[in-house]
Formats: sequence, C-alpha cells, structure tokens
Amino acid sequence: MAEYILRNSLNPDKVVKCSITFRKITNKNEEGESVWLIQIATTELHKDGGNITPVFIHTASLNNIDAEINEATEKIAAQVDWGVLRPDTRAPIVYITTPLGDVENVDINSNVVFDVED
Repeated sequence: MAEYILRNSLNPDKVVKCSITFRKITNKNEEGESVWLIQIATTELHKDGGNITPVFIHTASLNNIDAEINEATEKIAAQVDWGVLRPDTRAPIVYITTPLGDVENVDINSNVVFDVED
C-alpha cells in the first residue's frame, strides 16, 4: 500500500490522504496474464456524510494504468467536501507546443500537440 495526497487548487489549504493498494490475482485472463485488483481509498468523510466508498480497478494490462488511477482519484475527489473554494482567476497557460519553429508551413496531416496547465 502506498499513500498520496489530493489537493483542490481552489482550496489549497485542505489536503486529503488517499491510499492505493495493488493486489495480484492469480486467476489469468484469456492471454494468460495475471489480473491486478487496484484499490483507491480514503478515510475522508463524504461531503453528504458517511464514508467514501473505495474505487476498485480490475486490469490485466498496466499500459493504461495512469489513466485508470486518475479516473478513480477523480471519483474520490468528487465526493470530498472541499470547503469554501476560491475563485479561479488564473488563465490556463500553454507551455509546450509541437511542431516548433516555422508553423506557417506545417503539413495538413501533421500532429499538432500542445500542453495546457491550469
């Protein structure tokens, strides 16, 4: 088990601790790989009272595990009472763009990538 913290950028004073537990299940999937059961949980109380139910991820592939953990974490965070939220007054920032340089002569079939931070 590992622990990590959640913060809401609109209330950075509140910190919520989450735990993540990986359990390897010996049952094999159709390709013969072990299946993982991942549990994301917190002891933080639900915004409507009571406990927040843990989120379980069943996966045979660790290829998209980051996206699945992010989705599970968002489910937990949506149930937290974050208290009084501050207004979001900072505009998003584009901090990486591809292609670089001469963008007037980019082929129509090129991939255009940009990272936005908010």
